[in-house]
Amino acid sequence: MGALTRIAGMKFEDGFSRARITAIWIFAALKSGIRIDEIRAVVPVIPNEFKILDKVSPAQLSERERQEIICRVANRINDITTRWYVVNMRDRITPDAVKDSIKENFPLLFSQIHFFYPTHNIYREGKNKKKVKVETPFIPGLLFIKVKSDMVGSVMNSVRNIAWGYKQHNTPDSPYSVISQRAMTDFQKHIGMFSDDVRMEMVTRKEPLAVNDPVIVHGDSIDGSIGEITEIKEVNGVKTYSIRLTHNQSFSWSVKIDDELRLEPLYTHKKKALTESA
Repeated sequence: MGALTRIAGMKFEDGFSRARITAIWIFAALKSGIRIDEIRAVVPVIPNEFKILDKVSPAQLSERERQEIICRVANRINDITTRWYVVNMRDRITPDAVKDSIKENFPLLFSQIHFFYPTHNIYREGKNKKKVKVETPFIPGLLFIKVKSDMVGSVMNSVRNIAWGYKQHNTPDSPYSVISQRAMTDFQKHIGMFSDDVRMEMVTRKEPLAVNDPVIVHGDSIDGSIGEITEIKEVNGVKTYSIRLTHNQSFSWSVKIDDELRLEPLYTHKKKALTESA
């Protein structure tokens, strides 16, 4: 309740009516940077405190855009929500250095923080034309951190000498930029790698592999890679699987139908649903 009154700064002698709660929501939406035409599109009945919004034409929003706005405002009101943020590590600083600094300053909070620094293997030609595996980050220098929003300022301040957090605006009092859970989930699915709050398990099933199935590859230079089946063709007893590893890396694998296929299905699920918005 304290968070609500702190955000709105209003008096509630007549209690928390629907109109009062709507007024708090609108106030939080304005503080979150939501445009007034977007607010008008989400809120069908405007309370007296914001009656001027009746003169605003509603924006045309898709259902997804509407839900993203609702979640964004909910996060503003509920300031203990755990959300994803991103920091830019300074030159020659590693993710482990950032983690160690946070652990030293927040030993009790550390176990509740999730870190995500996705990498993938690139094979280059080394000496004697031998392939050398090089672990390469998808986005060099950017470390994703999932932490309670009421602690993000303290956490960012504790690593200010080795990294800096992205903010919504270039002002000292600007809030830190939030990556929605939907956007983070889409990103992780796209690159085929997941943060430590997502668990992957091998499963055995009788059904054959199908398009859009996530799989793990065994063997050759891409052993252990995670990808997604994009196409399956069958011609004269031979199946060809097209596998997408990343947005710009794909390969095809042709096998006789009776041969063992070195692809295993993956079942992915989150401690909270992957599609949950934050």
